[in-house]
Amino acid sequence: MQWTAPFLLIIAAYGLTWLTVFVPFVHAAAFAEELGASEVSAATVLSAMGVGGILGRLASAHSVVGSPSLWPAAVLFGWSYGGSVALFPALQLVPAVRPVERARPGFRDRPCGQPPKRCATGLRALARRRLARRTTRGKTAGMLEIVVLGNDIDAALAVASDVGGTALVADRDDQRELAFRTIVRASVDDLGRLEPAASVATFVCFRRVICQRDRQATPGQPSPGFTAAFGLLAHPDLTHTQADTHWRDVHAPLALTHHAAMWDYTQLSVVDTIKINTDSSSGSTLPPLDGIALCAFRSMEDLRTKFFNNDESRQAIIADITSFADTKRSPQRLIATEHTF
Repeated sequence: MQWTAPFLLIIAAYGLTWLTVFVPFVHAAAFAEELGASEVSAATVLSAMGVGGILGRLASAHSVVGSPSLWPAAVLFGWSYGGSVALFPALQLVPAVRPVERARPGFRDRPCGQPPKRCATGLRALARRRLARRTTRGKTAGMLEIVVLGNDIDAALAVASDVGGTALVADRDDQRELAFRTIVRASVDDLGRLEPAASVATFVCFRRVICQRDRQATPGQPSPGFTAAFGLLAHPDLTHTQADTHWRDVHAPLALTHHAAMWDYTQLSVVDTIKINTDSSSGSTLPPLDGIALCAFRSMEDLRTKFFNNDESRQAIIADITSFADTKRSPQRLIATEHTF
């Protein structure tokens, strides 16, 4: 609850109302008994106050208006007053109820690396509600951005610095054959500025921040931790929308359950493929991706040895991924360091 000035004024107004209007109701019967009235007679004082209040309202309306023809207005006024009295408990209950609702534990309300205390079904339902709101701790959870893939690490860092974006680059000593070695993410209106880092592909993606690490990055410096980037291709039996919906609503909470050491998780859902370049040396082409998963861990040790909680978690994640993704055609994962500018 936020103690805003209007809310405090409402509390003060109703407090003064209770003091001047309802206190006499509490002491009226006892005061009548002190004056010598019997218990029954003292009790009728409250009834008389109620009847008098009704007649007083009608009389006031008649004296002001001068005609009983507007008595319906007096009745309407009484109806409104009764409605305001009925809202008194609601004003008292709101401060007590709302913080409890917001404090419910869920996969978006905890730091990454702490498994949620909910069953899988509850997590999925919570994911649908929370991700639909597109909010996360102090940052926009969903927005469109341009994502370019390439192989030139120096070019990726230079482009990200120029446009104020984020670059994920492979280790220079990594000799594996990868479909791409760099990822640059930025919100720009001039694709030409990203071209030097877009030797492999260019996509328009919708960014979904599932959870964020608890340490801030220093602009221009390598961010804490290491990121595993997975290119996602939809299962052949599913459309892009079907696979993406499963990825968002089912796999996201499942991943947070079974990757307890993961401290940052972002889904880049491909909205449009601007271009995919052919590798002139091999003739191979990167498949049209449906998304890119960015799974970050505190250290390389955690990424390699704590990627899954245990064997059961490994089996659960693999079974779910194979249900909505084409694992045979998806490119090999990229292990990268993030640089934010």
